[in-house]
Amino acid sequence: MKDLRITKGEVTIKTDFREPTVINESGQVIFTHNKACYDDTNEGHVYYSHNRMIADTNLIADTFNTSNKCGMLPSELLERYNEAVEALKGFYTGVLPMIDNYNVLRSTSVKKKVLKAEQVINKHKEG
Repeated sequence: MKDLRITKGEVTIKTDFREPTVINESGQVIFTHNKACYDDTNEGHVYYSHNRMIADTNLIADTFNTSNKCGMLPSELLERYNEAVEALKGFYTGVLPMIDNYNVLRSTSVKKKVLKAEQVINKHKEG
């Protein structure tokens, strides 16, 4: 794994009414959601809801933990996922005619694997 030069170890979330916080294993604060953060979606300044602040904080904590486990940033994981789906599409497209020709679909394990590949491809299309 490459060194991302980020805080090592698992982080957790401490939810305080005003400031959801990401803390490391030693209890040190890694991130505190800015309670004065604005949302301009309604053509006015409205404070973020507490639920949105917690959701943002959960995302940051999950990013830390996932990156520490696999040594990749979320954007790198997405790139690998897209590559894997494209490879799976190629496999699926290439193996389907062979399966039809040789009646391999009678094998339950092969049928399950082909159907799983199809499900992954379809889920990827849906986004």
